[in-house]
Amino acid sequence: MKLNFSCIDKSFFKEIFMWRSDEFTIAHNPLTPCTYDEFIKIMEGFTTDFNDLYSGGAMKWAVLREDRLVGIIGISQINQMMKTAEIGYQVCPKYRGQGIGFYMVHNFVKLILDRTDLRKLIAFIADKNIPSCKIVEKVGFHNEGLLRKHFLINEGEVDERIYGLLRSDF
Repeated sequence: MKLNFSCIDKSFFKEIFMWRSDEFTIAHNPLTPCTYDEFIKIMEGFTTDFNDLYSGGAMKWAVLREDRLVGIIGISQINQMMKTAEIGYQVCPKYRGQGIGFYMVHNFVKLILDRTDLRKLIAFIADKNIPSCKIVEKVGFHNEGLLRKHFLINEGEVDERIYGLLRSDF
């Protein structure tokens, strides 16, 4: 599947913001409530410049298939000393169940490992978010444990799986 990673153009902001109200997204992600204006400021703070890898910010890309926005993906919690980062992603609700999540994460991991010196990627996933767990497992991430009642989602305590992928695993 041919996917392209690009800077998140401002024209995508409204669509991505709307994904935050998707029922599945709300059920499995600890989203901080924000207005659209606050969301824009957050989105404008991301970079795709690998020269900024250790600047203390997060990196995020739009994922395009035939020039259509199908998802977003990025890394955060980038630790220069430990050479680790947390991966996060979201598939546009109308494209879920089509295999895009796997190709998106697989191709992104390849990009990150090719372009950086990171030695490990980590994914934190709500325990009941089975589709996301299957994606990272298929990519090669290992289930490294369960953090009990770690997420607070919709005022409820949710178990969270932690997955890790070493450079040597990929």
